[in-house]
Amino acid sequence: MNIQEAISLISQNPDYKIMTKFSGLPPVYCAPVPDDRIFKVCFLDTETTSLDTSSCKVIDLAMRVVEFGSDGRLFSVGEPYQEFNDPGEPLSEDVKAVTGYTDEMLAGKSIDWVEVANIVSDCALVVAYNSQYDRPVLERFCPLFSELNWGCAMVDVDWFELFGTKGKLEWLAYKVEGLFFEAHQAIADVDIMIHMLSILQPGTEKTVFSQILEQARQKRFRLRAVGAPFDSKDDLKKNGYKWEDDGFKPKAWCKTVDETKLSDELEYLATIGCRNPATSPVSPKDRFTDRA
Repeated sequence: MNIQEAISLISQNPDYKIMTKFSGLPPVYCAPVPDDRIFKVCFLDTETTSLDTSSCKVIDLAMRVVEFGSDGRLFSVGEPYQEFNDPGEPLSEDVKAVTGYTDEMLAGKSIDWVEVANIVSDCALVVAYNSQYDRPVLERFCPLFSELNWGCAMVDVDWFELFGTKGKLEWLAYKVEGLFFEAHQAIADVDIMIHMLSILQPGTEKTVFSQILEQARQKRFRLRAVGAPFDSKDDLKKNGYKWEDDGFKPKAWCKTVDETKLSDELEYLATIGCRNPATSPVSPKDRFTDRA
């Protein structure tokens, strides 16, 4: 019995499910037509020494630039960039367990942040799976990231509506595509993210990536429920507001909404007694940061 016969036999048994190892990205997804405008997006991922964005050190950075059209079609796939970085301190046992990296692998390695800036400088968009984490980390080491438009493959895609599931990349790869890969290694995470964004939304000719573009183009506003009654805090929390006290702005429950939901949100705040919330526009250059 050869491997294909064995796979066929196992697949027919409802007690088992076959998973396939992710084989990598193609050099080109499709070719643009003559009238297409071509843009660049940088997909990236970091591995770090901790989950504290204000103090962690990057130990692995991977990036890949992909050309795309305004409708979300992906064109040519650029060469990967990956570099390890010696944090100057021993890795924790947790980090070693998650990434499989060792102190010896990182010893003497360093990231050239000037090269990183050159790679992303002409990109229309930067996308990480969890931009709320990766963006503030990278801005500390390469200020150019604060000047770029960002999207997020986790929050800008409605994975549940599309495929009935959501969660970490390795779970999505398994549930949606039946794939496995070396998770929590930066270049592997970047490539599986691109693959998942390249597939078509069910029943359409649109890529999943097109949802990120739609979200990046949305006008957004930051609402600060200044003056909201104290006894409304539980209701605000239930409705997606988070308490913010950055030492500069008045303390308040805050939430970011897109333009289509702004009127409803202001009406909601009025019903709980917050009639003069502070409202400010949010640029794609400030998304996923404390500046928003």
